[in-house]
Amino acid sequence: MDGPDLGTIEERWAKAVTGPYTFWLDEGSMAWVVDEAGRRIAQVHGYYWFTAHAFAHAPTDIRALLDEVRRLRKITHDSAS
Repeated sequence: MDGPDLGTIEERWAKAVTGPYTFWLDEGSMAWVVDEAGRRIAQVHGYYWFTAHAFAHAPTDIRALLDEVRRLRKITHDSAS
């Protein structure tokens, strides 16, 4: 099969804290990505709130991308049969 091994990617994400995450900015120049319990998952220095926003959405974005790749692979496989 061509392309990345989706099972390996899913295993890595299953072992990680899976979200959902949010992010917030402190009064200084830090952005934090936090889980539902308020635990800090990542810290972003400077005014890079776009980076913190991307980190916060990574679990759902990765899941959506994996699902889409699987869907497209199935279509390709089915049409080749």
